[in-house]
Amino acid sequence: MENWDRKFKMNTKYDIKKLQKRTFKENMSRLTEITVQLEGGNCELEDIINLHEEGSILMQICQQKLNSAKLRIEEVNKSDYLGINLKVEQNSDLLNQSLEE
Repeated sequence: MENWDRKFKMNTKYDIKKLQKRTFKENMSRLTEITVQLEGGNCELEDIINLHEEGSILMQICQQKLNSAKLRIEEVNKSDYLGINLKVEQNSDLLNQSLEE
């Protein structure tokens, strides 16, 4: 994200650091608002450009958060706590076996 920040720092009026600190849910909510505004068709060209820019920034921030969450989940699934392997596939097999009994 650092390269992306540097690329747009001078070209945008949005505080990217501030947007990154907002929750995923807050950013997704704002993306929904932007979509509704754009689909409404009542925006001037300059507003459309600004909304598109903000939406693009928010999409990249949300994607970054999703990627981080995915990596965390993958790490948890690979972890071996107290000698118990927590891989999803193995847990699913154990659950299915216990349901069959």
